[in-house]
Amino acid sequence: MNGEFELSLFMISDWRIGTGTGRYGYLHRLVQRDAEGTAKAPGAPIVPAKTLVGVWRDSCELAAHALDSGSSGVWHDWLAFLFGGQYATGDPMLRPAALVLNGPLRLPDRLTGLLRDRPSVAWAATFRKPGVAIDPVTGTAQTEMLRFEEMARAGVTLSGRGRIEGYDGLDPVGREAAVALLMAGARLLEGIGGKRRRGAGRCRLTIDGLAGDFAILGRTDVPAPPTDRPFSVEDRPMAAPVARPGWETVNLTLTVEQPVLAAATVQGNLVEGADHIPGWCLMPEVARRLGGAAHALVRTGDLVVTAATPQTPDGERSLPVPKVLVHAKGAPARPTANRMAEDAADGKQYRKGFIAPGNGTIIIPGTTLRMHNTIDDDLQRPTRAVGGVYIYRALAAGTVLRAQVRVRAGALPSGWERRLNDRWRVGRSSKDDYGRVRVEAQAAVQEDRVRAVGGVLRVWLLSDLLVRDARLRPSTEVADAVRALEAAFAKAGAPEVRLTPIIAGENGRVAVAVAAGRTESWHRGWGLPRSTLYGLAQGSCLTIEVTGRLDPAVLAEVR
Repeated sequence: MNGEFELSLFMISDWRIGTGTGRYGYLHRLVQRDAEGTAKAPGAPIVPAKTLVGVWRDSCELAAHALDSGSSGVWHDWLAFLFGGQYATGDPMLRPAALVLNGPLRLPDRLTGLLRDRPSVAWAATFRKPGVAIDPVTGTAQTEMLRFEEMARAGVTLSGRGRIEGYDGLDPVGREAAVALLMAGARLLEGIGGKRRRGAGRCRLTIDGLAGDFAILGRTDVPAPPTDRPFSVEDRPMAAPVARPGWETVNLTLTVEQPVLAAATVQGNLVEGADHIPGWCLMPEVARRLGGAAHALVRTGDLVVTAATPQTPDGERSLPVPKVLVHAKGAPARPTANRMAEDAADGKQYRKGFIAPGNGTIIIPGTTLRMHNTIDDDLQRPTRAVGGVYIYRALAAGTVLRAQVRVRAGALPSGWERRLNDRWRVGRSSKDDYGRVRVEAQAAVQEDRVRAVGGVLRVWLLSDLLVRDARLRPSTEVADAVRALEAAFAKAGAPEVRLTPIIAGENGRVAVAVAAGRTESWHRGWGLPRSTLYGLAQGSCLTIEVTGRLDPAVLAEVR
């Protein structure tokens, strides 16, 4: 009993779930399709999980309103437990959803394979439907308002899988209540997609794998769902174990199976994710899977997770492009000069991308653009008050990323990396169409490539650097970064070393190339926004004069 179930959606009438886009000269509105299409045969139509969750929630709200005889009660509490909180003015916290769907609902594998092998059949899975706009005054068709919409054919069954997070932690009555509410909502769900109030999208949703009994809907003593929030910290957390000097390193290979929206920034109605997965996005999942002392190691800084960056053609982990590199206009694939090593007046500075350490190739991962909307319950259409129409730009499915997990030697039992092998859900909107990655962990071979340093030290930031000035304000000043680095060297065993930043370059070369980085973070456990993380951006390069000698062990510790 782990809360997993199977969904079957039978389409009674023709249906369409659009992309929000069209094809000039052919169609005004396209249906969403599976990404596994080819140039000759388009992918099969799908029902996105986000769309299904939206209409399923509406049906469950209708059932909860009837069972509670109003807009509040124990069944509304179960509704919030299953589908999570909704963004609304005045809500102090948002509860995460316990209902998770493993991606969109698709046609059976045998049928999708047939559509790939027979392009003519694949194109026949949909058809063009003409439509017009009606003049409200005359009641006739308006001129120059003819349109064509793509429709998927009726009579097909789409299937998918899902689960209820925390199902094992519920008591028997709580399990029955959760399942009964979902099944009641499934019974009430009659239409999905566009034009469903005009006959399109008639459907029947069934749930298999969960034992439910509608008799519980008539009881008056149904208990409320658990209020304990996930990701909470124990009142008396475990102490960090004693570890040996040095680090154990594990390489993570992450294959993106669904688009990942991590470290998203909002620009108008565009929500744009990062071109990598930050380490702070992976850390909660790593700590949860390792369990036990892992949380204590995170607090003491003895468990480190790097950002997951694109894998190079050689199978290595790429690194953020140094800000000192420039490229020719319109040709970012290969750097043309290093401004720290030569006079390079011409060329454009890299603002994004990653570099392969072996051959210097620039890697810019692909992204996926999808349009979504939030429906106003009263007007039953997207409005600005509840979010309206918005766009997600996410890391594309099929991207392969590499990251590292570093733990103090001896802090965890041997073979701890095997606990990380699994499918994870990370990033924003990971309960439906986004965020699923396949993770493979393998112990890394330790390579000692650090040499003693004296004289001049060049620093290349592989992640954002957060430092504070003398007044404890977030700072992007080079002097504050150098002061923090000097303190780190002193803690690592070199208190006599003194660092002085070199700002001015010579002979047309630069000594410093920095940029500011800003992250609007979110505390998932609290369900609230955190303070803005502002500092030096990854890829920034510094030149520092070293007074004294930095041993390899000290440099390795700080790295």
